[in-house]
Amino acid sequence: MYAEAYVRYVALRYTGAGFDQAVFEVENEMDSANYPSKSAWFMTDNKYSTGSIEAYNGYYRLFRIWAGAVEKVAKEHPAKELFIAGPAATTYTFKYGTMQSVNHLSWMEKLAVDCARDHVRLDAVTYHEYGAALDTIGLPPGDQTLQDRSTMIRNRLDAVGLSTTRLWVTEWGADENITSPINCNEVGAAYTAAFLMLAPLTPIDAGTFLLYSDVPDGDHRWTWPAMLHGVYRKAVFNVFDLFNKLPGATCAVEKSAGWPPQVKPIASADGNMVGIILANYGRWSPGRVDLSSPRDVNLRICNVSGTYAQVSEFVIDHDHSNVWTQLISKSLPAQQKPLEKVQDYSAIVTDGTLVLPDRTLAKSAVHMWVVKTDGFSYASGAPSILSQPVSITVTAGRPATFTLSATGAATLSYQWKQGTTNVGTNSPTLTIRVAQAANTGSYTCMVTNGVGNVTSNAATLTVTPYPQ
Repeated sequence: MYAEAYVRYVALRYTGAGFDQAVFEVENEMDSANYPSKSAWFMTDNKYSTGSIEAYNGYYRLFRIWAGAVEKVAKEHPAKELFIAGPAATTYTFKYGTMQSVNHLSWMEKLAVDCARDHVRLDAVTYHEYGAALDTIGLPPGDQTLQDRSTMIRNRLDAVGLSTTRLWVTEWGADENITSPINCNEVGAAYTAAFLMLAPLTPIDAGTFLLYSDVPDGDHRWTWPAMLHGVYRKAVFNVFDLFNKLPGATCAVEKSAGWPPQVKPIASADGNMVGIILANYGRWSPGRVDLSSPRDVNLRICNVSGTYAQVSEFVIDHDHSNVWTQLISKSLPAQQKPLEKVQDYSAIVTDGTLVLPDRTLAKSAVHMWVVKTDGFSYASGAPSILSQPVSITVTAGRPATFTLSATGAATLSYQWKQGTTNVGTNSPTLTIRVAQAANTGSYTCMVTNGVGNVTSNAATLTVTPYPQ
């Protein structure tokens, strides 16, 4: 059949030609298709209500066909990393759907329950988030946060025995409206930065950023994800540039009692550099009016060795690193302007503490400090394990992941072992992308630095056969 032939073609043609894995995501936003629209992805005869059980049943029939094709080809070629995912739903059924409703069904939960009951392969539950509520500040009655939604799906997956099924947000961005300037101005930039900070704290395993609009007139509009349009980098592109500047590993951020909750922080450090990003995110009204306000902040960095520090500051707001402002004022530069560095100065370290100058963050601003010193003493001595790897059970052909966290003087190196055999790469995470019976066993990780080493507790991987 077509599905099987297509999956086999992709598996043999592309996995090995520069692609490590292939993901087959079944359909696109069928839960929001409604009569009398003629949506191309609507699987029924187009007479049922949005999110209805009839529409879902049409979808589930299609999903089973593709899941069966992926399962069959995966068994034929066990070394290939193939994944089946769905339903690529909108947040419509998050807001209106329940497991008991007939006309407004909770599609993500329903798919998890049905796949578990029917032994249908489901590697990832997928959905789309645009302008999600990232916290409860200003949350409209009845709305849900990103944490609420992802936790609901994760709990359902765990409850039906699909604890290894992943949760992916396969589309996310600031605004689903393709003509909205929020997708390319400072408001979208602040949202993007806040999402990047908060999403890792949820059960979401991975996400794909999707940006819609660029400029408002038809001659220049594009519709799909081109973060580089022509020679001009948009504000949201510069957000990703900032995050790529973060050094080393994330470190603790302590907020004072008076810290404005709208300002989201993240910090990271290595042996002689620390990076701090603040996002002043305040949501926006249904009319897409920026609801954020300027916020005063002051920062101090503790456990700093040395006497002096070199500080660089970068800003994305209405007036900086924002090609949208130049576009609407008809002052586009002849050439691309890079991410704007607004300050570059030396500062004095006093008693191991570096106090940075007070700053006022503009509305919907993203601000970064990159600080270079002689070093930081937040981690010293021989390595020690902070969190141990945990034993897991997976079905053959599915991925298996062990992880730990450790601290100690830089630089830490990691060596995983299956029994006495070295496996994996120099990373605190070990991922076996296609688990097989031979991978069953006991795993440990030795963490080493220039002072000493420590070995983690053993964690067991159990690989069960494919369900028949």
